[in-house]
Amino acid sequence: MKKLLLKSLLFSLVCSVIVLVSQAQQRKAKEPGLQDTLLLKDYKPQSIFKTPQTQILKAKYPAIDMHMHAPRGGGDLKTAAAELLKNMDECGIQKTILFSGTGKAFDELAAVFGKYPDRIELWCGFDFTGSIPSSTIAELERCVKLGAKGVGEISDKGAGLRGANPPMHLDDPRMDPILEKLADLKLPINVHMGDPRWMYEPMDVHNDLLFESLYFRLDNKKDIKDLAGMLAILEAAVKKHPRTTFVACHFANQTFDLDRLGRLFDNYPNLYADVSQRESYVAASQSSLWRNTLTAWCTAPTRVTACQCIGIHSIFGRRLTSTSTHGM
Repeated sequence: MKKLLLKSLLFSLVCSVIVLVSQAQQRKAKEPGLQDTLLLKDYKPQSIFKTPQTQILKAKYPAIDMHMHAPRGGGDLKTAAAELLKNMDECGIQKTILFSGTGKAFDELAAVFGKYPDRIELWCGFDFTGSIPSSTIAELERCVKLGAKGVGEISDKGAGLRGANPPMHLDDPRMDPILEKLADLKLPINVHMGDPRWMYEPMDVHNDLLFESLYFRLDNKKDIKDLAGMLAILEAAVKKHPRTTFVACHFANQTFDLDRLGRLFDNYPNLYADVSQRESYVAASQSSLWRNTLTAWCTAPTRVTACQCIGIHSIFGRRLTSTSTHGM
């Protein structure tokens, strides 16, 4: 009986000590200090965990960089081409798709990067400065003669296709002859439709991509199409032009809900998408079919290999059966 009483007293004493220590810790945490002034953007913790690391510096299979912009801001193009080829070799990149604009800019790039057609594929832009569609088609055909193999990146973040005046969207009737000409010339088109969902959300404490969203914010632009409207425009154009191959870059900015993109894939065999720096915020798909397909894209040697781990923008297309970019 005494032993039981002593055990009970000892247990009570231990519990009391735990409570007192916990309360002391709580009181200490409530004292003013760094936790009250440190901003999340300034918090840069350094992990002390010793965990195995695998540095993947080269693609296991020959990869295709589906989304690269030509050098901007001047500089020697020959040097830039040599550096690009060197980086491609080091990373295991078989071919790079280079977005190269139109007019004089395209001509200068074609004269340098066009010397490596097996490694670098030039895609031109659309020229909307003249009469649409006739002058746009004329410049397109001119670029093709100089080596253009596709068109992109053509951007519309809700206010209309960049460079078009008056503004128009991809599904505008004035675009119909242009998109049909792409089909005739067997040229795929890379389109940037809208921006990530977070850029349309209120810029407040609930936006979980706040700091990037503030830089690219669209919530304060009330006269533009929202993301749902841009997806509808993309679908309308893809549906209207089944002979034309569309590549919606950045997952068509549907990274928050990949099933939306999956449904478009199911309905339109002429639609593809690339990753291009959206792999850091991609939601899980509810469809096991798409999850399995994603795995296949990342591992199968007969498809274009996804190499986000080394910063490569890769094709997000389920119907490719070889590493040829013209299999689209």
